[in-house]
Amino acid sequence: MKTETENSGPQPPVLSNIMNVLLEATGDLDSAEALQKSLPDILLKGSASTLIALDQTARDLYTVQLKVEEDLRQLKPLHDFCISELTNALSSRWPAVFDVEKDLFSLPGYECGCSPTSTDEAGIETYPHITQTLLQAAM
Repeated sequence: MKTETENSGPQPPVLSNIMNVLLEATGDLDSAEALQKSLPDILLKGSASTLIALDQTARDLYTVQLKVEEDLRQLKPLHDFCISELTNALSSRWPAVFDVEKDLFSLPGYECGCSPTSTDEAGIETYPHITQTLLQAAM
């Protein structure tokens, strides 16, 4: 038969047991001492219900992290994704065949986002052309 402490879940650790647990976990006295010094007060002085809630939260977080990692592994790298999406978008709109990594796009004037390079004789600022691949311009 379980005692009341066994049924109530994690209990606030007894300070004398902390070093033993850390030493067993790390196998190294220096590491165990460093860990003991860095333990937050909530773990050392928290109530059983607080420790249970922290434990459950950590377990829930781990489960979510595993799911996110699994989902992220299914994603294409950004560069590959942009190549396929841009190629498909261009092909669906125009009947030409595009190589988004080699075909160039040139933006003259102010729209290039460049600083003016000079001012002409009429006092109008002149801007350089910026030339990029279709992929660079889209990204």
